[in-house]
Amino acid sequence: MAQDSGRAAQFKAFAEQCMAEYDLDGWTASDLITPDDVNLFLKKKR
Repeated sequence: MAQDSGRAAQFKAFAEQCMAEYDLDGWTASDLITPDDVNLFLKKKR
């Protein structure tokens, strides 16, 4: 369906953009956070 509507390329570009903003340590973009930043359970253990 995405191929037929021509949106497949847009979806692929969006996925590639998201993957470019993430590495093994988490999100690299300043406006995104990793779950560790807001996880209340991990904060209690420290």
